[in-house]
Amino acid sequence: IHAAYMGYQQGKKFMTSKKQCTINLISVCILLTLAGSSFAWSATPHMIMYAIARKDILPNVWNRMQQIFDYMPEKDVNFTNWYELVCWADDIKNAHLKAQEGWHFYDQPFYDGIDPENSTFVLNKAYSVVNTLNQSIEYFKKSDNGVMFHKSFLLRNFIHYMGDMHQPLHCATRVTKKLPDGDRGGNLFLIKHHEKNLHALWDTMMGKIKNVNRPLKADGINAIENWASTIRKEFPREKFTEELKVKDVWEMAKKIFEIAVNETYKEIVENEVPSEKYIAFRFQTCKKLIALAGYRLADFLNELIKQISDDEFLHKQYK
Repeated sequence: IHAAYMGYQQGKKFMTSKKQCTINLISVCILLTLAGSSFAWSATPHMIMYAIARKDILPNVWNRMQQIFDYMPEKDVNFTNWYELVCWADDIKNAHLKAQEGWHFYDQPFYDGIDPENSTFVLNKAYSVVNTLNQSIEYFKKSDNGVMFHKSFLLRNFIHYMGDMHQPLHCATRVTKKLPDGDRGGNLFLIKHHEKNLHALWDTMMGKIKNVNRPLKADGINAIENWASTIRKEFPREKFTEELKVKDVWEMAKKIFEIAVNETYKEIVENEVPSEKYIAFRFQTCKKLIALAGYRLADFLNELIKQISDDEFLHKQYK
């Protein structure tokens, strides 16, 4: 809980007693049990995705988001601007908060050389990124029945997990005779590459995106914004007319799984160097998925945040 609640001491400005502190800590514990190991996209692709979304988030929604974030203020030095909030869910996991680890992925099994009927693999739908997103959406829809502190916690996670779900190896795991429990989304699929395994290769967008240092400085911000602008131009919203009609996150995850089966695990061999063709083609897929994740995130936020009434923000329990 301490790791999840980095910056909690600054939150004392809205805690008037030890009793209130206890209530808020209990709230975090409850939230940790709402849903159902490894990172999805590295920090920089996540921030690029968020920058893509930012262009389509309505001004009033963006302002409301900042108010919601402020109900759970940060003291961590890594958070210098709004880009870095999208990394929060990975940061707290990196600080050893393992309770949320399953919220980052949905290991749909890709049976490779094994009959599903003879497999012992068990898919955990409850403890997954898709169920977490789905429950978060439902919680936001409660509007006045919800608690702003909870929404601040969920929003920080939501903006990250939407990106996670669009990394194919966070929606699939390869099940084989040697790995009956799956390859952990490609983490056990070793390759001869500086990224070491298939999952890491996709996390870093084929190693094509240089990770910017955090806390962000001017050059890092420029790099993120330049990549976001480039990807938006190459993959504008208009290219995703049909995809953006899908509002069910479970259906989204099925489509991402198909990409994992048809692209991620194809034309690549374990313990060998990925071909130039593989790297070039899949880099295009990565950019496409980052763009789609950004557009979908913006659409969800525009719909969900605007439902929160002025009265809820003004309610005395949130001051």
